[in-house]
Amino acid sequence: MVTPAEPTLADVLSDLDGLVARTEPAALRQLDKAALNRLHRDLRRMRDESEALRKALLLATSNASTEKRRRKAEQGDEAGQGTDKAERRLIKQAEKKTAKESDKAARKSAKSAASAADTSAKEKAPAKAADKPKADKKVDG
Repeated sequence: MVTPAEPTLADVLSDLDGLVARTEPAALRQLDKAALNRLHRDLRRMRDESEALRKALLLATSNASTEKRRRKAEQGDEAGQGTDKAERRLIKQAEKKTAKESDKAARKSAKSAASAADTSAKEKAPAKAADKPKADKKVDG
């Protein structure tokens, strides 16, 4: 038994091209001439605008990349060379740890100062009471 040959991609594409060629003129004939002219005019204007926009974007991108390279070169000279991302991350972590430890030490010293003040206030309270003359006791008799 012979199976029919499967159509190849080239056959399918040529069939599609033929279909487009047959339907395109008929569809264009159905369009209003004024609407078609407006469409062409709009498409031309969009192409011109997009070309101008493309040139402006290209120029802006070029300027931005030039500025970025210049800043990177300045920072490289100032910060030193050879610091990669991992080193910067480790430095940042060490700075955070140092800041955290200093905050912890400040809180601890403030807490100890507060407790020392409370302790001294408690010690002074009985001493003040001892300094006051005691009232004479009434004797019942």
